[in-house]
Amino acid sequence: SRASYDLQGWTDLTVFLRERNRNFLIIGDTLVTYGLLGKPSVAPNLWFHPGLTMPEPSETTFASYEQTLMDRIRHHDVGYIVVEGNATRLGFDVDQLPRLSDWLASEWRLVHTFGRNRVYEPIGR
Repeated sequence: SRASYDLQGWTDLTVFLRERNRNFLIIGDTLVTYGLLGKPSVAPNLWFHPGLTMPEPSETTFASYEQTLMDRIRHHDVGYIVVEGNATRLGFDVDQLPRLSDWLASEWRLVHTFGRNRVYEPIGR
């Protein structure tokens, strides 16, 4: 299903992220959170719109895009990955990033849920 706006969940998430002062990646629609909290936008794209701001998952350049995203997560020492709901308003979901999804499942753990926002941190941190 398509995303619905969750003001309370987003508010609680921003409080959590502000208090911890770590870099984060958001897979979702509220990318304005980076500017609000003064953090770098980790993804190489401004929003998750396959075919416009990023390659379609079926394109040959998608693997390179996903590698760049994962490299940027490491470069920015991301402490949290936020998965916002089941999909963005444009229908993109984290499962369309197979390598990132596998990495999230094996080396990250779910630590908080704020409304539709699931927050993961690296295991052992």
